[in-house]
Amino acid sequence: MGEFDYNAAYFDSKLSDWTAMSIGTISSRLLDTLTRESYPREGVAVDYGCGSGAYLPYLQQSLLEVVGMDIAPEAVAQASKKPYKCVCLITPKTAPLPERSAAIVFSTEVLEHIEDAEAAIRDFHRMLKADGLLILTTTLYFSSINVYLSTAIQQKHPLSKVAREVCHYLLGFLSSEKQRSFVREWCYLPLGGHFHGFRIGALKHLLSTAGFEVREAHPLYIFEPIGFSRYATLKSASQAFRFPRNLAVMAAVSAIAVCNTCLKGLGLGANNIYLVARKTRHATATHD
Repeated sequence: MGEFDYNAAYFDSKLSDWTAMSIGTISSRLLDTLTRESYPREGVAVDYGCGSGAYLPYLQQSLLEVVGMDIAPEAVAQASKKPYKCVCLITPKTAPLPERSAAIVFSTEVLEHIEDAEAAIRDFHRMLKADGLLILTTTLYFSSINVYLSTAIQQKHPLSKVAREVCHYLLGFLSSEKQRSFVREWCYLPLGGHFHGFRIGALKHLLSTAGFEVREAHPLYIFEPIGFSRYATLKSASQAFRFPRNLAVMAAVSAIAVCNTCLKGLGLGANNIYLVARKTRHATATHD
């Protein structure tokens, strides 16, 4: 298993792929949260994992100065060209923002890339003022099975292996260790350095334990629940299952469309989550 180079690869892919597809959905929810929720009017808004600064114009609607942070030096260099108050490089040995100095921490599609997610949540808590808001999006565990099944089709895994890995995936709903091992094995490199796929209940528990009051937690459908065409071509499917290509196209498109409509109607199969939490005053006295 190779290591993922965020500076050389993830930064570019985030700009060209993920941000382009997600910014409309996420930015509209962010603006709605800034309108509906109260937060301290002193302090800064933190853009944690800022990339080149795509969300800066939306965070500026908070009327707070915005501080950018990222793990990739190239991202920091690009974001520094925009009107942030400052842009900091995140390293394992630095705490770039003082305690209780942020009114808002915004982090989109970052938490799943941090191996010690609990430590990151504690750092969000450390940075926030009492009653400060944490606004984040992250990847749900469901998306990892799409990634594996696409790999299985492309690499022509035998059915016995597919059955074993589907069982491995399902055990992840019962064991956080199994969940992490499945995501690390099948999603780490394909999804740009993912360590986690979260379940909504488990993520809410992590935040509550860290001293947050979860205000809202909604599934996001950035992609369709069954993202077949994103992960594997119909041509590869027709070859794998030995169907005539036209029949495979019609059957796959029709079946996937019906399944996606049913899953979304039931509120199932989302690939991401949008979550808003508030640092409680009681937690400030306890943990700070």
